[in-house]
Amino acid sequence: MPIVRREAFAEVLPRVVYSLSELGKTLEPILGAMSAWGAEYKRKP
Repeated sequence: MPIVRREAFAEVLPRVVYSLSELGKTLEPILGAMSAWGAEYKRKP
């Protein structure tokens, strides 16, 4: 099962939209924790 869903549109100017699949959405708490860690790390001298 993919983590990221890719949807391509056959238009004159081709367009692609990426979104999280249901499986990918289960990673949101982990990604949020990693983001918070990174923000805290940047604040340290």
